[in-house]
Amino acid sequence: MSRKRDYFFKAWALFLVVMLGLITLFFLPKEIFGWSPKPIDMLGDLRVEGFYDESEVVDSIPSGANDKKNLPSAKNKNLSSKERARQAKRRRAYESIIASVDSTTLQTSISDYSEERTGLKRFFGRVGKIRKMDRPVHIAVLGDSFIEGDILTDAIRSALQQRWGGSGVGWLPMSSETAGFRQSIRHEFSAWQDKSLLHAKGERHLITGHVFRPKSKGAWSKYTLPKSNKPFNRATLYYRSSQDIPIRITVQDSTETVILPSSEDELRGYLIASGREMNSIRIDFDKESLFDCYGLSLEAATGVSVDNMSLRGNSGLLLAKADEELNKAFNTERPYDLIILQYGLNVANAGQKDYSNYTKQMKKAIVHLQELYPNADVMLFGVSDRAKRSSGSFSTMPAIVKLHQQQELLAQELGITFWSPLNTMKSLGGITEMARKGQAAKDYTHLSHKGGQKIAEKFVEALILEEKYYNAIKN
Repeated sequence: MSRKRDYFFKAWALFLVVMLGLITLFFLPKEIFGWSPKPIDMLGDLRVEGFYDESEVVDSIPSGANDKKNLPSAKNKNLSSKERARQAKRRRAYESIIASVDSTTLQTSISDYSEERTGLKRFFGRVGKIRKMDRPVHIAVLGDSFIEGDILTDAIRSALQQRWGGSGVGWLPMSSETAGFRQSIRHEFSAWQDKSLLHAKGERHLITGHVFRPKSKGAWSKYTLPKSNKPFNRATLYYRSSQDIPIRITVQDSTETVILPSSEDELRGYLIASGREMNSIRIDFDKESLFDCYGLSLEAATGVSVDNMSLRGNSGLLLAKADEELNKAFNTERPYDLIILQYGLNVANAGQKDYSNYTKQMKKAIVHLQELYPNADVMLFGVSDRAKRSSGSFSTMPAIVKLHQQQELLAQELGITFWSPLNTMKSLGGITEMARKGQAAKDYTHLSHKGGQKIAEKFVEALILEEKYYNAIKN
């Protein structure tokens, strides 16, 4: 009779070896031959990180309208009497506005680091004549997975269109990995190849971060607005081709063939549908041909258009690689009035405290962006709240606070405007409380659509404060 083997001790020995191996992975260097492995910490829930004072979040570099940094500079002694009077008017206007709001509103206001506190002057100048313009006021929001699926930007767009007019959802890609949970539009597509800035660095890219090519004959995209949305009346396709391209356009139940003319291999925006109210459009590319398609815009002829340009995993540094010739042509075809930059979640690392090297590189990216879009005002969003379990509970990662400080210093250095989603989320209880209320995901990093609505309300409130200021200093 054969003796039954006992695997008990062997199983425990294997378990201990595996656990020891996993724990050892925590001590791997942060970079191995240029490759940065994702940190693995089996004892993360037991490890106690350095604590920080909650006030660090709000007061790291005193943010908000109640600080002198937001007032026009009085450093220049050689100003003319006319300019001194104009500067005094700005000071009085700003002080009057901040005196009329509560401390919570000030905490979530926009900080303006331009020398004369005119960091949004061009943008609000165009908003002021929005009814007379022959195009919408264009706002681009560039960011990472924090805004993908039109989270945050959908609510900002709705509020601003209600205030300033306009309709449609602005910029749209030909295909999207987030189409399934986007609520602002139903997006269907087939047979597209996405050459993103993250994974196809040899391509020529717009600031959108995507270029699309048909995988085969029969590529198509369809966009349908929710029934509650106002219809758009302009659809513009942006492409680059050395030959004419026949396409079929279906609006509601009507189909027509349109020939996209050769752009001589330069970027071109072509109005494929206009002059009527539309809530659905489908584009079919029946002929198999080589061309680059960047996306399309669905909007009204006037009002405001807010473009969501999210790219999952992007730190923002890749903006420095945006093609100069292509983007200058895009700026001609689709001029932007305000460009908002939302980055940082892919940069914050629990083991890192110094982000000066990141912001040094980000400065180059923003300067490059300003050169490509010289008529646009630029606003930098600080990193949003992100929590990590420590000692059995979730709290804001200290690395988030450090990165936020560096980002605001960068805005100061560049003389641009800055807004803090981190301070805003803290005013709502922080990411942990928002997750408890269903306003954020249980990864304690990303917002839900409900949470995006809450943050958008605070941002629009801050933007309206700025509008009051610019209205007060006109002329």
